[in-house]
Amino acid sequence: MKTIGIKFNYKKALLCIIIIFFYGGVQAQWVTTGGPSTSKSIQCLTVIDSTVLAGTNGGLVRSTNNGITWSNVGGGLPFSDIRSLFFMEYGNYPFNLLAGMINGRISSSSNLGTTFTAFPDITVQPGGLAHVNALLKLKDYNAFWAGTDLGIFRLSEFYPLSTWIAHNDGFAAGGYTKVRALIVKDTMIYAGTDHGIYKVSPTSSVWTEKNNLLTDLDINRLATANGTLVATSRNNLVFTSSDNGENWVFSKEIPSIQALVTIGGNIIVGSYGDGVWVSNDYGANWHQENTGFLGAAYYVLSLGVNNDYIFAGTNNANVWRRHLSDIISITTENKENSLKSLNQPALVQNYPNPFSGNTTIAFELPSSAHVTLKIYNLQGQEILKLLDENYVAGKHTVQWNADNYECGVYYCKMKVGNYIETKKLVLIK
Repeated sequence: MKTIGIKFNYKKALLCIIIIFFYGGVQAQWVTTGGPSTSKSIQCLTVIDSTVLAGTNGGLVRSTNNGITWSNVGGGLPFSDIRSLFFMEYGNYPFNLLAGMINGRISSSSNLGTTFTAFPDITVQPGGLAHVNALLKLKDYNAFWAGTDLGIFRLSEFYPLSTWIAHNDGFAAGGYTKVRALIVKDTMIYAGTDHGIYKVSPTSSVWTEKNNLLTDLDINRLATANGTLVATSRNNLVFTSSDNGENWVFSKEIPSIQALVTIGGNIIVGSYGDGVWVSNDYGANWHQENTGFLGAAYYVLSLGVNNDYIFAGTNNANVWRRHLSDIISITTENKENSLKSLNQPALVQNYPNPFSGNTTIAFELPSSAHVTLKIYNLQGQEILKLLDENYVAGKHTVQWNADNYECGVYYCKMKVGNYIETKKLVLIK
């Protein structure tokens, strides 16, 4: 018998291990992209496709290649302390970006931040030297909205000498209300303030308080997660509402919350000192995503996302980047059903989820079939039969009113012939 000698090359093996670690490990963590050349705080981020705009307390910087390289932009801005950025996704206007600064100044840009002019004119800027913390424009309305340290200002429509008018009726502190967040949901405007959350129709002149069950009124961020409202407070709390702000539910305590973004049912929070926290189920459960962060990277002031990456702006001039698929599952929520075979049924995740009273459950059929939908508790016991009948091909919905059920985790099971699919439902009260 001939013996074959095998010489083990330790250097090559070590190189393979390093390569595997680099391409398998580094890709699943945060990496720094750099940013401003001197130490500045990244106070706001706006991401448009592969263009990343970072507003700092020392000017505006921009990357057009997902953070690989950066350049200083923002010519014409009257102040370098930028508090808010708003990209114009719609409307026939001679600009595509708004920037809010200290001292009540707002400017517009027609070239994604290269140069700016006063918006609308230097003589009609918001009064009282109010720092501009948030900007908003609704799709089907002419008005623009600015949230400042001295309440809300509204611009009814744009022309060179339009005037920003105070719009603070209904606020507990009137024009002394600090407004730190503005969002739109179902054509209604929501404002996060130091006196809680308020709601108004674009055509109404009076804000309505929406603070029921909200245990902290010092709100600094607002967002929507597939119809669920999300609010964070300066005192470290996250809240959610599945009924348009009529009732709020405590979700999580996170130290020094500074930033908030949502993607589908995923909620991502930036903390000053505790890095990034993520919930993949509308705030029901949370975990940290800080792999790769070093030192000051844990001090997150702003967040932004596109289809491929999430960006975190910190207090030391750096913008960090991570693959979005590392943080959220690409097969959940919105993308889930698109990955299914077109020849099989599909049970869609209920909406909203979590929910406090009513929730909508949808399913799709490739052809006519008999469908049963049943609700089970956490112990696997059937508690309700929602459906047991024939349906034609297409998408169908059914409502579940859970007012008479205890809060907790439930499961919805769909059976179509031999096909069975189950979704988790979270009931909160």
